[in-house]
Amino acid sequence: MLSVDDPSSPPSLWSELRALGKPPTRRSHHTMVLSSEKAFVYGGRDARDQLLGDVHVLVLGEAGFERWEKLSTTNTPDPRCRHTAVLHGDSMHVFGGIKASGETNESVSLELNDLKWRVVEPPELGRDRRPATVPSARDSHTAVVIEGQMMVFGGYKKGGDVVAELWQFDLIGDRWTQITPVASPGRRVPRWPPARHSHAAVGVGCRMFVFGGSTTRNHKLNDIWSFNTETHTWAEIETSGEKPSPRADLCGVMHGQLLIIVGGTDMDNEDSTDIYTLGLQTQEWRCKQRSRPAKDQKSSTGASDAPLKASASRVTADGHRIKVSSHRISAHKLAATRQSTGTMIGLDDTQRSVGGAGGLSPPDIDGLLFKALKSLAPAPFLRARAPDCVREVDQPHPEGQGVGDFVRRMASRFGRQGGSGARDSKRGNEARLLDAAGNLRRKTATKHEGRVPCPRSGHTMVLHEGALYIFGGDRHRTKLNDTFILRL
Repeated sequence: MLSVDDPSSPPSLWSELRALGKPPTRRSHHTMVLSSEKAFVYGGRDARDQLLGDVHVLVLGEAGFERWEKLSTTNTPDPRCRHTAVLHGDSMHVFGGIKASGETNESVSLELNDLKWRVVEPPELGRDRRPATVPSARDSHTAVVIEGQMMVFGGYKKGGDVVAELWQFDLIGDRWTQITPVASPGRRVPRWPPARHSHAAVGVGCRMFVFGGSTTRNHKLNDIWSFNTETHTWAEIETSGEKPSPRADLCGVMHGQLLIIVGGTDMDNEDSTDIYTLGLQTQEWRCKQRSRPAKDQKSSTGASDAPLKASASRVTADGHRIKVSSHRISAHKLAATRQSTGTMIGLDDTQRSVGGAGGLSPPDIDGLLFKALKSLAPAPFLRARAPDCVREVDQPHPEGQGVGDFVRRMASRFGRQGGSGARDSKRGNEARLLDAAGNLRRKTATKHEGRVPCPRSGHTMVLHEGALYIFGGDRHRTKLNDTFILRL
């Protein structure tokens, strides 16, 4: 287990959480904040590269009954990504990011009790009512809360400049102040970190710690700096141990006096699931997990919806043979070969092919594939999972028809089949199943122990009751919407 007292101890096993309810669509560069037992996910960019402005909550209360809920908010602001969000009281405060019009310096706040958004406008100054000073539009910055003050550092400004500016926002008085660093004792001139974006930042006591990120020329960093909000001084921390390689688009969180960083993109623009810890007292880095090649690790590619991932993204006809190419097949590694009336149907992780005399129309292909899929799993399983199959399969394939079109046709056929078995309640997230005695029983969330998340960047992470919860992100431009847990 990861331990504050023993930073050399091995990491716990991961588990993938399949929560009740419908998860958010695939996304990256969103935000997630924790309030009590609820993790709020806001914004981001989806699988079609569209900006998002929806709000979802992962309720973490009762073990085994974790659930996703989509929230209906009022006065909803424009969609955005690469923004920051912090929790203050019962409000989620959002600053900056990228909107459809480009970078923004807008501040908005969501009241978590009544789900009302409001635009935060700093008060005008002086008798002449001069407008208040505010940061310029930016994205990929960081924000942490220290003693009621939101500290915003770095980012990518509108116009292409990467900055090392530090701003302080009073979350009670709604006032911005730009912080000018002062020289630390024994120095004539102040020091501060190089300009950067897509870094990680955490707050501990009166100090903010900044790690990694990327410079103007997309050069990755692995330095760590500390800013003291009482003395307004920066200090670079000299560390020992196994230092992380330079990286950006990572996540960082504090667990006691232990800084934990997860994932990110390295100098070769490769995503990772690395886990490193830094003891703030020992100033020693430890590597807890290093990414392994995908073929060697049991990992998820973000398919947190259904185990059955039937996908036919391209249909091509060449005379007597019709080939249905797969964009992604089942996480259960479905494989079968059946032969009946001279027709062979084969399914594997890379393709489906159907051979026969003459050409077949797409509806014929659907029928054959449906029969093949039906033979691989019992009808109750297919009926129970079919609605989940179409949650997040709308991403069009550049070479042919959308994956969602095919799966919807398959799901509709699954839903029309008769027989006994599972029954879904329409009462929100409390889906129910029939037990062996024919009584309704409550469906529970599932955890797949030992399943390791795939390498990723642009994800989010919160700490709740000694466990890290990681959601979404990006792997090689493939958006994710899975949820993983790491017990500390």
